Amino acid sequence: MLQGSATIENSLKKPTVILFDWDCTLVDSKQLLCSAINETLKSLDMPVLSLEAAYESTSMTPDQTFRYLFGDHAVEAKKIFYDILKDYPMDELVILDGVEGFLDYCLESGYAMALVSNKNGPMLRREVKHLGLESYFKAIVGSGDASEGKPSSAPALKALGQMNRLAGKDVWLIGDNIVDWQCANAAGCQPVRIWPNNKDFGDLPNGTVSVENFLNLRDIIENL
Repeated sequence: MLQGSATIENSLKKPTVILFDWDCTLVDSKQLLCSAINETLKSLDMPVLSLEAAYESTSMTPDQTFRYLFGDHAVEAKKIFYDILKDYPMDELVILDGVEGFLDYCLESGYAMALVSNKNGPMLRREVKHLGLESYFKAIVGSGDASEGKPSSAPALKALGQMNRLAGKDVWLIGDNIVDWQCANAAGCQPVRIWPNNKDFGDLPNGTVSVENFLNLRDIIENL
């Protein structure tokens, strides 16, 4: 499925570079992140959030999330949050179904890969290493590594710069959230939405490829 006109669909370019979001695109970290958010809220005597509300807040950059959730307590909350996450068992982080097979396919096909996440950079790299996925990626860009986070183009362009690649429609950015697709468009790359059951996000950025899983995405690539 492609959001946009037939002309856009016909001009879809086969990727040479694939950029991935991390949380809820390649790994299931929803419960972990939301638990840490609610523990931080509790520690500041603030009301806890539902799982969905807590996770929705993480689509912003970390600084925006902390200001949104904690207001004047944002700086204190940020320290508490990361202290909590440091103590969480990494075993709660799980690679999503189909991810490793797709990463292997991309590697075998010669597509250069990188991570572009709004998660704290050092924490992101620690999680990638824990799951044994670091060998797949030529660049790993998290919050604080670029001048701005997604939806700015900065993280994507930072990753491409580290790979000595240029932005273009042969660079696909795959993610589960609108900030990912906005980042792709801002950088001049191809936005790809991956979300089970085709959850309705309303109007997607024009030209966004939309798939339910990585098997569907592989089929699209192989048919280009």
